[in-house]
Parts: sequence; structure tokens; C-alpha cells
Amino acid sequence: MIRFLLGTLLLNLGFVATTHAAALGNGIKVGEVTATSAIVWTRVTTTAEYNMEGVPFKDEDEAIPAGLTLPEMRYSLTGQAGEVRVAYWPRGLIGEKVWMPWMPVDANRDFTAQVQLTGLTPATHFTLDVQLRADSLPGPVVAYQGQFHTAPTEVDDADVNFTVVTCHDFIRRDDLENGHRIYPAMAKLKPQFMVHAGDVEYYDKPQPWAKSAELARYKWNRIFAMPFQKDFYGSTAVYFQKDDHDILKNDASPGETYGDLTWDQGLAIFKEQTPTGARPYRTVRWGKHVQIWLMEGREYRSPNDMPDSSDKSIWGADQKAWFFKIFAESDATFRIVLSPNPILGPDRPKKNDNHANEGFQHESQEIRDFLAGQEDVFVICGDRHWQYATVDPVHGLREFGSGAGSDSHAGGWKESLRTPEQKFLRIKGGFLHVVVEANDGQPRARVQHRSVDGKLMNEEVLIAHATQTNRRPMSGAGWHDLFSGEADQLADFHLYNEGDAKPERWATIGDVLTLASRYESPGLRAKEDLVITQNPVKDFELEWDWKASEGANGGIFYKSLEGGDYTKPWHTGLEYQLLDDAGHEEGLIDTHRAGDLYDLMAASEMVARPALAWNHSRIVVRGTKIEHWLNGQKIVAEDTATAEWDELVADSKYAMLQGFARPVPGHIVLQDHGDRMWFKNIRIRKL
Repeated sequence: MIRFLLGTLLLNLGFVATTHAAALGNGIKVGEVTATSAIVWTRVTTTAEYNMEGVPFKDEDEAIPAGLTLPEMRYSLTGQAGEVRVAYWPRGLIGEKVWMPWMPVDANRDFTAQVQLTGLTPATHFTLDVQLRADSLPGPVVAYQGQFHTAPTEVDDADVNFTVVTCHDFIRRDDLENGHRIYPAMAKLKPQFMVHAGDVEYYDKPQPWAKSAELARYKWNRIFAMPFQKDFYGSTAVYFQKDDHDILKNDASPGETYGDLTWDQGLAIFKEQTPTGARPYRTVRWGKHVQIWLMEGREYRSPNDMPDSSDKSIWGADQKAWFFKIFAESDATFRIVLSPNPILGPDRPKKNDNHANEGFQHESQEIRDFLAGQEDVFVICGDRHWQYATVDPVHGLREFGSGAGSDSHAGGWKESLRTPEQKFLRIKGGFLHVVVEANDGQPRARVQHRSVDGKLMNEEVLIAHATQTNRRPMSGAGWHDLFSGEADQLADFHLYNEGDAKPERWATIGDVLTLASRYESPGLRAKEDLVITQNPVKDFELEWDWKASEGANGGIFYKSLEGGDYTKPWHTGLEYQLLDDAGHEEGLIDTHRAGDLYDLMAASEMVARPALAWNHSRIVVRGTKIEHWLNGQKIVAEDTATAEWDELVADSKYAMLQGFARPVPGHIVLQDHGDRMWFKNIRIRKL
């Protein structure tokens, strides 16, 4: 039987299909696509479809029933010898067709072949034919025709559209004849690629329990013979990640076994069944605005029951060092971490297998601390059987869980367990859809949770910074770092009018200085305005990066005096307002928004970024003249020696303050308004 499904066309040239003729019954998969390369995977089978007439496996079966062979079992799809050849061309330009050499499939690798394509044109929609020849065929035939997109180059101002899925198994498919409904739903969105974030199949689930290499392969062959799966993978590039169930069993670690199936066999089968390349962790650039990091969570991990310490790891030392270096060096607008397991969570209390669990908290904090200071980053994870969007309140990071591949596969969490960090929670199956839009110089990412039928259930729109703050030049004459990410720099600061008091709610995390909210820190000091200059300054330029938690209020005072009758920094100092404009009621008041000269002068433009996004600010003071800058725009300019200024002060809360805003040296003070705030790259130079 020959199927014509959605975008994948199976052609037969001068050959009539029979029940027992060689075919590509598992279709094709196009993986590891870059701007110039791709890998085409396929498998030669004895028939075009799996065996629908065979004996079904029972729930208790852990092996092939006595007296039967695997080809006699229902849904089996037997491999056979043959050769394949790939031809490809830019869509609509068949005259540019390139032929690859014939390649024999490998009988030791389940009769699969993986064909490496190189020298491809970036940002191009390719069509490909996969030809087949075998003894059971009268001659070569075009057994499959598919398509894929190559990535745009890193300078290409291109939109990017992709999806993420996780957690599939055959027995929990939601269309018994065709497979998982998410695949035609995703196809309608026309993604350029998909990421399968692990648990592609479940060896440790029944019908049968796959405790041997033969049955593990049976499960791969079965699920990828489903029509929905075959059609989608034949027309959309994919990046595969692995997890525990598609290597061995639940919470598997290196060296373990599952019946007769060894760890090494599990790894080898995953590599033979997916076009994933040589190294399990990798990064891929998709144009100017997107770079993805595909992390490996199984091959390098420590045992789950090992006591937590700096030596305990999921990622391993080499992968972690690679990630920190390459990630920090990237100039992509949005940098997206794809993890087979949650990093932020939350997760079930009894689990001890991922970075959201207590057993791996040392490495989890190391990763979170690093990411906290990075620009326009978010995490997407697989593994969890519910959809969620989480904000880590301490680090200001976002994580999105795609959810399981079908509603019947969803579970493991419930609404009563919902935490304040979970901004969205849906205990159903579905997938994640991400659209990054260039948007005329204002890039944005639309992160969408969708149901198994593609219905939009939740969307968060992330607006990128025009110039990434953590990659702006930091050199220049006369600059002095007040805070550059060194933990001991906090010791140089003191609480306003409390020089001997030790800050309780201020801390460094990675390269970031953060203030914990009063809500997070009951019992600790309630007011901690932090003086960050050791000596008063008069004429200066101050630069810093900052982000606010959702609904947060804060500020930076400058020209503040201590001692005497001055009990608060604002009694003498001016305030550069820091605010989540959209989430705080002060955002409705002119002169109280981010960047404003608080209660005196409104910013000329509202250019603050949303909560949890980094802003770059600057204050310039020369004599009586002051300037406020925000995200590259000068938004306030005033002279404190004018009649206009006197009128502004007379009409404000500062009217009765005798020492307010005098042209004398004063301190720089980070305000504690009770809300979580983050700061980095704070530097000053005298003018």
C-alpha cells in the first residue's frame, strides 16, 4: 500500500507495490540541519507498512512469546538488505539536482543508513528523493520524497519558526491507526524544524517491556511506521535529544541494565535510529536572532543516589565548560537552552533525577547563576508530562515545558501542587511552538503552548534588547568598576546610615548583584538601601544594567548624603526610577515610570523593557546639569539651577527638604523598595 500524506509523497517508478517488496517503511528523518549541512536517515524494510495481522504482545510480555518470531508479531516491521541513494535540489529548481553515491544499509545497525549532505545553500527549502535498490525489486525506485529547510546564516535578519515535543510511546498514541495527533497539528504551522526533547519511546512500558536490543528496535520501528510520524519527519528537519526511557528505563544512569539490554546497547540503538551526529551536545545557529543549545542529560551524569556536591553532575565537566564558553560568546538575539530535563522546574518532591531536584542542586545553582546574567535567554525542557511556564524568582529566568505527546500521556502533577513560580500550568498533552520575528529591528519571541490539536493555550511574548547589555563594550578611559560580578565586591558596600551593618537581603549570584524581596525573606532586615560608592562623587557618569521582577519597584539615588538629619537617601538625593511599568501601579503615573527623574520629570520616551528583561541605564551629572539615559535613548535632561527646576521641586514631595539636590558630592545608593531586583556591570567615571 502506498500512502500520500500531507507533504510527503511516495513515488513508484515503473513498479507495482506488493506486500513483500523492499521499501522504506519507516520513511526518512532529516536531522542536524545547519546552514550548509544535514543528515538524511532511512531504513530498508521488507514491506512498506508494519504487520497488522500478527500476534499482539500482551501487557506482561518481556520477550517474544515461545514458538514465535518477531516478524510474526503485530506491528513488526522487518529490515532487509538494500542500498539507498539521496538526490536533493532547491525546491522548484530540479535542474540543480545533486546525486549522492549509493550506500548500503548496515545490517548490524537495523538496516539503517545515514547520508551526510554538505555544501548546501543557507536559508533554502530543499526537496529530496531517496532511491532504493534491493534484490526483491526489478530495479532502482524512488521510494520516498521529502523536504527540509536549511538554516539562515548568522547575519540573516530572518524569522524562525519551530516546535518542541517530548514523551511519546506507541501505546499512548491518540489516533490508533495514524499515530500522534500533534504531528498534523504541527505541520499546519509549517515549522522550519522540530526538537524532540527526549523519551522518544518507552522501553520500560508494556506491549512489550523492551528488555532486549531486539525489542528496543521493535519499538522504534513500530512508532516511526505510523503515518502521522512518517509524514511529519519526511517534511520537517528534526534535532533529537535522548533521555532515560529511550535508552534503558526510568531514571537510568551510565552502566545500568534493563533485563538483557545494556547501557551501551541503549546508546548505540539511539544513535542508529536517529540522525544525531557524533557528539550528543551541540549548538545550532538559525539566523541572526536564534541560537539553540541541545544539552545532553544522560551520558555524563553521576549516579542519582550520590550525595550532592561540586563533583556531582548531570552535564559533566567538559559539556559544562563548553556551554559556559560558547553561550557567553554568542551574539544571537535569543539564546535558547533545550534540556531533556527541567532545570528550573518545579518537580515532584520524590524525584531525584534532574536539576530541579534536591539531588543535583549544586550544579543547578551553578547553571542558574551563570544564566542569570545572560541576555534574552530562556530554557525549554522535555521530560515532564504537563505543560508549564515557570519563572525562577531568585534568578529571573524562564523555563517552558512542552508537555507530553498525547493527553493520555499527561499526568504526574496536579493543580493543587501549583507554585507561585508556575505562571502557566496545564496538565494535558501538546507541544511548544516558538516563533521568533525580526519585527523591523525589534525582535520578539512568541512562546506558545498548544494542545494536541494545535489550539493555542498560552502565549508569552518576549521582546529582545536592541543591543544586548551583556555584550556591550566595557572599555574606556577613566572607568571604575563598582560591581563587575566579583562576590567580594559586596563587602565594599554598606547600608545607608548603617556603615557597620551587614546586608542580609543583598547577594551575588554569578555575575549579578541581587536584592531579595521582603516577601521572600521574612524575618530579615526590612529596609536595606545600599550605598555602593566608598567616597562621595560630584560630577560623574554612571552606567549599569538592571532588571526588575514582575511588579517590582526600585531606584537608584545619586547625590545622596549620609549622617546628620538625613534619615533617607531621597532627602538629599535625586532618584532614577526603576520599575516594571506594566506590572506596578506606579507605571500609571507620569514621573513614576522607569527612567523618570522620580516625582519631578517624566521620561521623554517609554523605552523600558518588560519584567525579567535586562535594561541598560546611564546617569550623567555635570555641575547643575543632569541626564538620564535608558536603553540607548536620552530620556531626561534638566538643569537644577533654573527657575523651571525650582518650580518642579516646589510642586513635588521634595518641596520641604532643605538639602535636596544640592550641587555637592554625594553617594550612589541602590534603593530597597521591598521587591526583587537584579544589577550587573555597574561602573562609574568622574567627569
